Amino acid sequence: MKNKLKIFSFLMVLIFLLPSANAYYIGDNKWEDNNSGLEINSSVDSQYHSAILSAANTWTDAGSSFYFHQIPTASGYTSNSTDVMMGLVSDPDYLAEERTVIEETINGQTYKRYSQVVFDYEQEWTTSATIANLTNAFDIETVALHELGHAVGLGHSEYTTALMTEEALPPVKRSLTSDDINGIKALYPSNRNNQEVVNTLRDGIELHINPTIVPMSEEEMTEKATLIVSATVKQNMPARWDTQDGSDPSSRTESMFSTNGYLIFQDTLIEVEEVHKGELPEGDNQIYVRQSGGAVNDVEMINEYTVNYQKDQQVLLYLFEDTGTRSYGLGPEHYFAYPGKGQLFITDENEAVNGIGNNVNTEELLSLLSEVDSE
Repeated sequence: MKNKLKIFSFLMVLIFLLPSANAYYIGDNKWEDNNSGLEINSSVDSQYHSAILSAANTWTDAGSSFYFHQIPTASGYTSNSTDVMMGLVSDPDYLAEERTVIEETINGQTYKRYSQVVFDYEQEWTTSATIANLTNAFDIETVALHELGHAVGLGHSEYTTALMTEEALPPVKRSLTSDDINGIKALYPSNRNNQEVVNTLRDGIELHINPTIVPMSEEEMTEKATLIVSATVKQNMPARWDTQDGSDPSSRTESMFSTNGYLIFQDTLIEVEEVHKGELPEGDNQIYVRQSGGAVNDVEMINEYTVNYQKDQQVLLYLFEDTGTRSYGLGPEHYFAYPGKGQLFITDENEAVNGIGNNVNTEELLSLLSEVDSE
């Protein structure tokens, strides 16, 4: 029977293997030989190279058996390489993201085959800690250190002080906490014995995408959103690839790891009942909300920030224009909801639950929106 190819986004399957003193999470995959090459693509300006290498060295020096080794060329990704490639893309949805393709299972353990860390080139990046602390620029070493943590196989930690926290990082954090170090040591023990293993190739591949979103408070979301609407979900449209004609890319592995890698997206039609900020397209109270993820034939992409809209569901969404994602210009005019906090579901008890499962104080929310309405 043909296996369904699954593309996972943001480490949906995480294994809690830890004593109570730790809060780190280990993903379900790792590098087979306890090391990975690191290639900096030519899309990354040379001024950032030393900061990225410093982030890689921080993980190498953490005391586990894992290490990065630099690939000296910057010729781009090749399908025969087993490494992590660093690059830049235009993706206003996320500040940065890590992608991993899994192709092998050895004695029941899944192993990474390719990995890529990409930064949104539309953001302002810096190598200066002072500038990052005093301006809106992002410290590339801090973000690279976090994303490379995903690349080695770690998920998000429950500790808000850890580098691998799911919460917004401070402007500059260039070192690991004990929780981060315990995590990589658990994944790659320093006393690991090399055992003879039998290679078994898996059918298909898995793609994990670990996004880091641009952090915003509720006030910042309210200020920056193009539209804030209360609406009813009407219909989920069929998912499709973000190729020009929506067809399956001819070479999935390589196309997913090109600078503008192909992914799956899905549009949801909503009917707006109240506009709290902004203006709807003239003469139409129905609009499309786009998000990454979905299933096309034998391929399924799962993203932690993808929410499951249900027909007739009441929602409150903080929407932003698509200013240049991989699906820009494809399909109908559409918006993106701010991931997680910007997607709220209204229950029958008139309570609000956001896209990451947190309850939201409806009185405070409505008070904030009423201030927007009155402006």
